[in-house]
Order: sequence, then structure tokens, then C-alpha cells
Amino acid sequence: MQLLLARHGETEMHNTGRYVGSQDPPLSATGRLQAHRLADVLPPGVSRCLCSPMLRARETAELTLADYPCQTELLDSLREVDFGRWEGLTFSEIAAQDPALIADWQRDPLAFQFPGGERTLSFWQRVQEALTAITSLPDDVVLLICHGGVIRVMLCSLLGIPFEKYLLFAVKPAALTRLDVVGHRGVLQYLNR
Repeated sequence: MQLLLARHGETEMHNTGRYVGSQDPPLSATGRLQAHRLADVLPPGVSRCLCSPMLRARETAELTLADYPCQTELLDSLREVDFGRWEGLTFSEIAAQDPALIADWQRDPLAFQFPGGERTLSFWQRVQEALTAITSLPDDVVLLICHGGVIRVMLCSLLGIPFEKYLLFAVKPAALTRLDVVGHRGVLQYLNR
């Protein structure tokens, strides 16, 4: 299977470096342009598009696939992690407000729970379940339009990289990443095209 992973286009909140997980802002004007450009790098043969139910992902899918003969299916497990009370804050604001929690997150990322939000272990498990279902599909070319955190977790899982390293991947807005997947392992063909 050829698995194509695309992060949604930019929103005004992302443009200012704010954490956006469970919040549901629309695409910015730049994000809409990025979604149109994403269509230009899609390879032929996409037979299925699975999409996060978040507005920014749905808008990206709609704009990207406007002239593409492919239906979009919403998959709740492709939602971004819920950052809880860190939603809408920048990293420097979070670090000033919660330095001990930042240290906990860095010390044991998989055991961490965002304050008032999701446990990273729950997020990881949710994405793993989605990935197992997706890699079992009969399709040859599958496109996922989702979020940076989801894509990072999938990359770690498919490439055999420990979860603790998931922040090492810079996943750009409306950029395409391709893996060739056999079973539950993948070979990275490109990142952020």
C-alpha cells in the first residue's frame, strides 16, 4: 500500500505558533492556498481519502480533492491530541506557566497527560488502532488528511521509531508525506513534498 499523509493547511492560530488540538478553527487564506497546491503533488491512483473530522482537515480535503475522483470518509480517530488548558497558547507561554509540567512531558512523553486534556498514551493508542485498520484496507493508494501529531505518531510506528522521538519530525501544513507500507511497517519515500 502507498500511504499518503497530509497535514491540514494553516490556520490563523497555527500561524502564531499556538497549540491547536481540540479547538476547531477554519483554514486561513494561506491555508486555503496551501490546500489547493496540495492537489498538484497528489500522485495518481488515490482510491480512498480518510480525514479527521476537524474543520481545518475537512476544508483541506474539500479544496485538495475538488477535481479529484475520490470520496472523503471522516475518521474520528484521526483527530489531533487534546492539549487541554494549553490550547491556544504558545510554547513560551506554556513554559512560563507550567515549567514542572513541561519537564514531566520531556521526561516521559508517553505517560504524560495534558492538563485538562488527553493522555499521550490514549492518543498513541487511538492512532495505533486507526493505523491498524488503515493498513488492512484493500486499497493500493490511501490518502489521510489529518494533523501533525497524528502523522508523527504514524511515522514512528511505521518506521519502528520509539514514540518518545515523535517530536523530531517537522510536519509542514498541507505537505505530503509518502510511505510504502507492507504489513505494519513502512519505508519513507518522502516527507513534506
